[in-house]
Amino acid sequence: MLEGVWSDDHIVRMAATAKFREFLAWQLSLGFVQFLKRNFPPRLKVEATWCLSNIACGNSELIIKHGNAVPRLVRLLRSRSADIRENVKPALPVLRLLINYLSDEEVVKVACWTLSYITADADTNEKLQVVIQTGVCPRLIQLLHSDPSAPVIEPALRTLGSVVSGDDDQTQFIIDSQVLPCLHQFLTQNYKERIKAIACWTISNITGGRLSQVQAVIEANIIPPLLDLVRNPEFNIKKEAVWAISNAIYRGSIDQIKFLVNHGCIEALSDILTCLDPEILLLCMEGLQLILMVGEICKQLGQNDGVNVFIKIVDDCEGFIKIKSLQTHDNKAIKEMAVAILTKFWAENDV
Repeated sequence: MLEGVWSDDHIVRMAATAKFREFLAWQLSLGFVQFLKRNFPPRLKVEATWCLSNIACGNSELIIKHGNAVPRLVRLLRSRSADIRENVKPALPVLRLLINYLSDEEVVKVACWTLSYITADADTNEKLQVVIQTGVCPRLIQLLHSDPSAPVIEPALRTLGSVVSGDDDQTQFIIDSQVLPCLHQFLTQNYKERIKAIACWTISNITGGRLSQVQAVIEANIIPPLLDLVRNPEFNIKKEAVWAISNAIYRGSIDQIKFLVNHGCIEALSDILTCLDPEILLLCMEGLQLILMVGEICKQLGQNDGVNVFIKIVDDCEGFIKIKSLQTHDNKAIKEMAVAILTKFWAENDV
């Protein structure tokens, strides 16, 4: 190699120089990987991670060849040191390569969990944007189509759920990448309860966005199975489904709220007004209050013969009786909301 560097032939010289670069990167990375061990001081780990990230930018495969590098980088993501966690994130090009490394399912799983930790730890939309810009999101959505028992589904879904918690443009990017059909599949087919709960959480982040994003969820036929899951006995599924519906009501247009009502939203929310969890109770009551307010707007516009037809639906599914009983609830916020709803809609409409 040394002779090649000094060769008069520029092609030989270039090839020899490239070999030197690879040799030096390999030898240096061997040392840097060793510095990621637990018994080295935090500052040294930060510097070693920074060096490995720079090497990865030039040759990601080099890091993969070090069998211990990726597990140690993953372990550092859980470090108590914010400095260390932050310096692992520039290694994202490595993760993209790993996720596309189809011959080893364990490597793909580890890479997906690493991304899920990175996005869960992101405290700004700018940090989420870094993940999007690696180009890894379409591959994550592809992984959602894996066999229902595949361990890679959960970390891939958690990562995407975190990304759609960002700004509206970031959410739209994931929608445009065709995540909604996958979410519909998780709600309607035989997936683990944990996957269904994470899917509902992801949907709640989407329905908390623009009107057009609420509409995208509607057009993906996600609302009917979501309303079914509001009644699910598994608490985490129920809670996340209620959040998703609540956000759709809060963010939705009058026509979108009418769509929800026509698909049984009032009945679903009224059914769980006996829930013992204060958070779910308040979400349901806030949702019903907003729906009833839309009914009042329609009434004032002269629709439905000047009647708030949503009040009758609440009556018919015993929602009125349940709200009335909540006037004596131990929770002050629940008690006050029950009184406010009854005063506003039943006293004024003389029902």
